[in-house]
Amino acid sequence: MLSIAVLYAAQKVILPVSTEYLSLVGATDYVHNVEAARKRNPMLHIELVLPTFLDGRVSRSLEALALIRQAFGPIVAEPIRVNTDLSEAMSHHQSIFEYAPASRGAEDYGKLVSLVLRHG
Repeated sequence: MLSIAVLYAAQKVILPVSTEYLSLVGATDYVHNVEAARKRNPMLHIELVLPTFLDGRVSRSLEALALIRQAFGPIVAEPIRVNTDLSEAMSHHQSIFEYAPASRGAEDYGKLVSLVLRHG
């Protein structure tokens, strides 16, 4: 209920989607929630779809990324790749920029920050 209430107040949504099959099913359900909320809040839209946990060594992960891009087209952001530093940063109560500023995780989230700032 809380996430639906938030949709009534929001204008833009960033939809994170893990590059796994069940996450794609969950994303479809969430899109339906956004569409339902749009009846009360016509300004609401999905601004970006953010693929997460991309492991380029796993073909299923790459296949899921292709499906995400096919389904959402130009609003798909560059994916956040699997990176151990991300989970380690959380366990140290630090951002990835504090914990490992030169890591792939910091690079990926840095690109996301730039993209979000450009979208306003």
